[in-house]
Amino acid sequence: VDPGARLNCIIGPNGTGKSSIVCAMCVGLGGPLKVTERGDAIGACVHGNGSTLDENGQPITSGFVEIELWEGNGTGKNLTVRVDFNIDNKEAWKL
Repeated sequence: VDPGARLNCIIGPNGTGKSSIVCAMCVGLGGPLKVTERGDAIGACVHGNGSTLDENGQPITSGFVEIELWEGNGTGKNLTVRVDFNIDNKEAWKL
């Protein structure tokens, strides 16, 4: 999502991913998971908690969120924050 400088709300019909975007922003910036109402451990953010299969028939057991902060590292220098996580609640942060 490339929201632009004036984004202050996300609208759309049910099931279009509005809450998923807000959840990703919260998770990707280190916010408390309880505010997302999707559980209290990072593993709850993996779709299906390991029971959903990918396009190759393999269980999905991990996920990631990557957020680019415009000029978050000074003028002309964007900062990318990434968190990788899995259903065992392990997480790894990268800047």
